[in-house]
Parts: sequence; structure tokens; C-alpha cells
Amino acid sequence: MEKLFSYEHSKRALPYHFVQQPGPLNALGHVKFMFPNRYAVYLHDTPNKGLFSNKYRYNSSGCMRLGNPDGLYSVLKPYMRSARSINSLLESQKQFRVSLKQKIPVNIVYFTLEFESGAPKFLYDAYMYDKIIEESTEGNVKYHFEVPAVRLQEVKS
Repeated sequence: MEKLFSYEHSKRALPYHFVQQPGPLNALGHVKFMFPNRYAVYLHDTPNKGLFSNKYRYNSSGCMRLGNPDGLYSVLKPYMRSARSINSLLESQKQFRVSLKQKIPVNIVYFTLEFESGAPKFLYDAYMYDKIIEESTEGNVKYHFEVPAVRLQEVKS
């Protein structure tokens, strides 16, 4: 570990590659869905399903945990080149890659309002996007925004 400390505040590339082995305690769970983006963000399962019951979910490093990765797999299955059941793939306990026949757009949408029994329920805006939208609405034009701290960093290849 001492060798790593010299890289902590350095612009030098770390000459190591860290990999967590697949298994029941892997931080990404059993399934990871990759999609093209410049931030190295993806959708993944989690071994910590209890995190979904937290009022505030600040347990991420930028990727998005899925409460039901099997459901997403089922939606994507018709687009797969060779579609095996997710259970048979997981039972093999081997790493596998599934490719799609065509590109499917991935839209990440951030909501701070939901409806519960027909009534609006306002959620905590962890990223302060509502404030940016409010400041940019007609009649409230501003030329300077207090933008939240950068949450994502672009990955340079």
C-alpha cells in the first residue's frame, strides 16, 4: 500500500489494475450492464439490496444500482445475439459477456418528484438540479448559476 500513496495527489498513471473477483460479495453484484458513455458509468446489481430502503441513497461512486437487474436483462433479451436465461448464466459462476444485435439508447433521467396515492411527493434533490432548472425558467433568467460540485469526471482514453 505504501507504493500507492505516492500516486494519491499525482497526475501520474497508476501502474496497477485492481479487479474484484466475481462472487456473492462483489460490489457490483452478479450483473453489470455496460453502455457507451464518456464517464465510465454503468448499471449494476448489488449485494446490498437493503440500500434501496434507505431514505437517502448516497451509497454510490457514480454508477447506478439496479433493484431488479433480472428485469432489465429480460427486457434486453430479444435484442441479444444469443439469449440464454440469466439464471443459467449466473449458475455457471463464470464471467460472461452478452452483446446486442443493435444499439439501444440509454436515457438516464433524474426525478425529484413522484406520485404516491395520487398526491405529489417531493424527494430530496441530492444533486441540486432543481435549483438549476428553477434559475433557468422563463421570467427568472440568470446569466450565472451556482452549479453543484462536479459529480462525474470524464475518463480520458
